Order: sequence, then C-alpha cells, then structure tokens
Amino acid sequence: MKRIPMLLQLALILFGVMAIPLSILTWYSGAQILRNSELEIAESALARLNANRKLNENALNNLAQDAVSCLRPIFMTESAISIPMPSLERIMAT
Repeated sequence: MKRIPMLLQLALILFGVMAIPLSILTWYSGAQILRNSELEIAESALARLNANRKLNENALNNLAQDAVSCLRPIFMTESAISIPMPSLERIMAT
C-alpha cells in the first residue's frame, strides 16, 4: 500500500480545520446581514411614510386653520357675535 505524502495530509487537515468552518460561518453571517438589512430598509421606509403622513396632516391642519381664520371676520357680524363658532377640532373630527 502506498503512503500519502505528508504535505498532502497536512493540506487536507488544514482544509478540514479552516476552510469548511470558514465557509459555514461566511454563509451564516451573509444570511444574517441580509435579514438585518431587509429589516432596516423596511423600518426606514415606514419611518419615512410616518414622517410624510405627519407633514401632510400638519399642512392640512394649518390650511384649515387659515381658512377658518380668514372666514371668521366675514361671519362675525353684529347678529353672529352671540352665536359661538364651532371649534376646529370638532369640525375636523366629523
């Protein structure tokens, strides 16, 4: 029976000890990085949507307040002074 050269034996041992665990670790960390990046992308997209929603709500609220404040002097005549104006929150709630 022929002997396997010592250098080939050491190369096989080195491959078994280093390359196989390294490839498993690389695959696992790649999968974790991909999962974490997908979660971060989803969270940032949701945060951007929430920020846009709040911005739109504030803009519409300011527009409604400006419209009410512009129209209030028109309707505030002598006969209308005793009639209370509905609050903006109650108007927006309906």
